[in-house]
Amino acid sequence: MKATFFHAVGAIIVTFGIAACAPSIVEPQPTITPAATQAPAPVPAPQPAPVAPVREQFYDNYLDASQTRGTWEHVAELSETLAVLGID
Repeated sequence: MKATFFHAVGAIIVTFGIAACAPSIVEPQPTITPAATQAPAPVPAPQPAPVAPVREQFYDNYLDASQTRGTWEHVAELSETLAVLGID
């Protein structure tokens, strides 16, 4: 027989020997607890009052609407022209 057979058999014996030394698993016994009394249902928190939606004003002609606060300026750069709103 070859030496590798003895090494394999020796490894198997050592493995089973170590496994035999491991403690066995003891399953815990179920504990019987007394029936729990049901607690009263929690009182829900009061809901905040609904917020009324913001209604925008409607104008028949857009020129009648109030203007946006600030001033518009046109800025010319090398390759483009920009409109910039400056808020006062």
